Amino acid sequence: VVCTADVTQAAQCEAMVAAAVDAFGTVDILVNNIGLASLGTVVDTTEEAWDRALNINLRTAFLASKYAVPVMAEKGAGAIVNVSSISALRGDGTLAYSAAKGGLIAMTVDMAYSHGRQGIRVNAVAPGHVATEGVIEDFRSGRLDEKAMLSAIPAGRIADADDVADAVLFLASDRARHIVGHVLTVDGGEG
Repeated sequence: VVCTADVTQAAQCEAMVAAAVDAFGTVDILVNNIGLASLGTVVDTTEEAWDRALNINLRTAFLASKYAVPVMAEKGAGAIVNVSSISALRGDGTLAYSAAKGGLIAMTVDMAYSHGRQGIRVNAVAPGHVATEGVIEDFRSGRLDEKAMLSAIPAGRIADADDVADAVLFLASDRARHIVGHVLTVDGGEG
């Protein structure tokens, strides 16, 4: 079942959760995985860039969770995994993105506290650099220095999507049944 939704819109998030319940009878797992990075310090970040970063990187997880948590609470079980970033844990010149992803970590911890007794496990992953199309293009264009980046990662390589997906899968699975409110870095030692 595929449901297309603009997750910046409350009504569409509510409809998305309702579509999952209609198709499957419940919601077992929610992965909040959306991200839009932008460069900028506190001085040169515009208000529009700030608002956009918080809207896309934080508000979306709030809205999806707002409608999924009651369904999970009703059945007394569920797992939510929020995809944050190591940018939330250290400075890297992406103020608005870092703030939004830091807010996602705070939201993770608070949701774990507030809904853990309802059987809902809420955790986060904080990836380092991931070899996405955008990062690879930044290497090709020279916007990012691949050699310098690799030298800062003790594992000697940039993560691929499977590295992050495996961490999310673990936290969403019953193998992580006693892990609540945790932030798992997936950064090859970069952070």
